[in-house]
Amino acid sequence: MRLSKHLRTQPAAERGMTLIEILVVVLIIGMILGMVGANVFGIFGEAKDKIAENEIRSMAEQVQLYRETRSGLPSELADLTKANLIKNAQEDGTVLDPWKRPYIYMLDQNTKDGFVIFSKGADENSEDDDIRSDKFGKK
Repeated sequence: MRLSKHLRTQPAAERGMTLIEILVVVLIIGMILGMVGANVFGIFGEAKDKIAENEIRSMAEQVQLYRETRSGLPSELADLTKANLIKNAQEDGTVLDPWKRPYIYMLDQNTKDGFVIFSKGADENSEDDDIRSDKFGKK
C-alpha cells in the first residue's frame, strides 16, 4: 500500500515511461524510417536506370564508330573491347550493367541501326523495365 501511494505522489518525469509509450515511440520511428528508406531506395533505382541508359548510349556510339572504321557491325560487344573502344569490360569482354549482369548485344535488322544493346533492368524477368538502345532517341 505504501509503494503505490509513493508512485502516485511522484512526478511523471521521475516515474519513467510505460511499455505502451515506448512501443508508440518505436512504432513512430519505424514508420519514419520506412518512408525515408522507400524514398532513398527509389532514388538509387532511378540512378541505376540512368547509368544503364548512359552506358548503352555510349556503347551504341562505339558500335557506330566500329561500323564506320571496319565496314561492318561487330558480332559481339567483346569485339569492341578488342578494338579498344570499350575500356570497362570484364576479362572475357562482357560489359556489366549496374545490376552486375551482362549487357545484351544483338544484331537486329528490324531496328534502324541494325543492332540493339539492352539491359534487363532491375527485374530481369520482365520486359517492362528493359533499357534498350532502340527505345530512346539520339541526344
